[in-house]
Amino acid sequence: MHLTPILLSLLTATTALTSPPPIRRDTNTTRPAPNEIKIASVVFAGSGCPAGSVSGNLLPDSNRLTLAYTSLTAETGGGVSAREARKNCQHNFKIQHPPGWQFSVSRTGFRGTAGIPRGLSGAARVTFYFSGEMGRIVSEMNIRGPYDGDYLKVHEFSDATTTWSPCGAEALLNVNAEVRFVPVANLTETATLSMTSLEEVELGWKSVTPSAAAAE
Repeated sequence: MHLTPILLSLLTATTALTSPPPIRRDTNTTRPAPNEIKIASVVFAGSGCPAGSVSGNLLPDSNRLTLAYTSLTAETGGGVSAREARKNCQHNFKIQHPPGWQFSVSRTGFRGTAGIPRGLSGAARVTFYFSGEMGRIVSEMNIRGPYDGDYLKVHEFSDATTTWSPCGAEALLNVNAEVRFVPVANLTETATLSMTSLEEVELGWKSVTPSAAAAE
């Protein structure tokens, strides 16, 4: 497990990453003030994120996260070991906020590169869920060969399709990013699929009444 490099960057509220094309947002949505939202800790681990390979930012409005990867790459074929066909990075964010609020992931975008020969397909997938809660939401992109270039996936979740944090003053948001192939026997060409960034993970907020919070 790795802790500090990404946490220090997230708390600086700066970013140099390129964002996906803008999507219209509801400017009337109420939420806590930016200075009341804090990432208290970050833990990440996985086959696709060795130490020093992940950087991130909490954007200035304290409502969007951006992560960048240098080692989240799956490979198959060309004599590559089968264990290289799936890579993942599991993140755990402890997010603190004022009592009386719940949050969810309302939007996400991820991008990367792929070199996939004909007859093979790969998948890039991001899963979000809260510790102790049953619900989870998924954004996935399947890429079929022949393909050689960049890709971008943008996904918005409605209030009805997303999952909400438990009531309270903090929640543990888990994010699992992965890229994978189904290994093919005797594939002579090498296929690669990378996720280079998870961009603008946007949080949606809703207020909860004291009675609802107490019921939790």
